[in-house]
Amino acid sequence: MSTASESLHISQSGISMAITSLEKELGIKIFKRSRLGTIPTEDGKEIIQKALEVLSKLEEIRDSAQIHSDTMEKELRLSSTQGLFLTVLPKSLALFKKKYPEVKIVIEEKGDKR
Repeated sequence: MSTASESLHISQSGISMAITSLEKELGIKIFKRSRLGTIPTEDGKEIIQKALEVLSKLEEIRDSAQIHSDTMEKELRLSSTQGLFLTVLPKSLALFKKKYPEVKIVIEEKGDKR
């Protein structure tokens, strides 16, 4: 988690709390914790894959915004669960906002319907 902490500029305890919150929200364990470290569970691997897909879509949005910046509406609307927003999106959104400061980001929180 120290690598994630450094790259996201969030404390390890902050990341741990966000992951625990997401696990509670989804009703699954994302990581198996032990003295030797933290490894993803099978459910965790699926969640991580979906998170990577979200990040890929954000990259597509960045590319599209670059190409169509003159015609873009200048507003990005996202819908996310609180856990995903706390764990996955902050760094990507910060990078997006840095690259496209004129784009207004609107985030709608959705509850999990699992």
